[in-house]
Amino acid sequence: MRFVLTIAVWAVILSAVGFLFSARSDIDRVQEVNGSTNTYPVTFELTTTFSVEEDPFALQIDDTASPFILTLDGEVILSKKQGIKDREMFITEKYELKPGRHELFIKANPSDTSLNNAVHIRVLQNGNPINENTYWFTPGQTVNAAHSFTLETKDNKDEH
Repeated sequence: MRFVLTIAVWAVILSAVGFLFSARSDIDRVQEVNGSTNTYPVTFELTTTFSVEEDPFALQIDDTASPFILTLDGEVILSKKQGIKDREMFITEKYELKPGRHELFIKANPSDTSLNNAVHIRVLQNGNPINENTYWFTPGQTVNAAHSFTLETKDNKDEH
């Protein structure tokens, strides 16, 4: 009897988890269909307080390894294999994004591990800042910053 009860409990738990995942994916598909098809040009302005250089002693397993990687919504948009210099501002090329929530992720290994590090991110739409933030890191910490921002349509903004 205990064995049958255990199987029944597991069946209920697994079916509930399966239902939650299937309901969640249906919601995502509905939002994509009902979402706006317009795209807007967005650029990113980054300023770092650290230098990043390629490690000559690191094991190079694949060609995608880089000391500085910038990803947008899961896709690598910038990879600086030669490294970057500290206190240097750079602006990425324009990317056409649909309105909604997006994530910019920065991964870097600073060459000087004895200093506090920071990265300042500005999201620019048509040259105007729509979002910005500064992320701070303790000495020796790998720079991993996930910057979330929402791109709104012109219809959603208040024109006061």
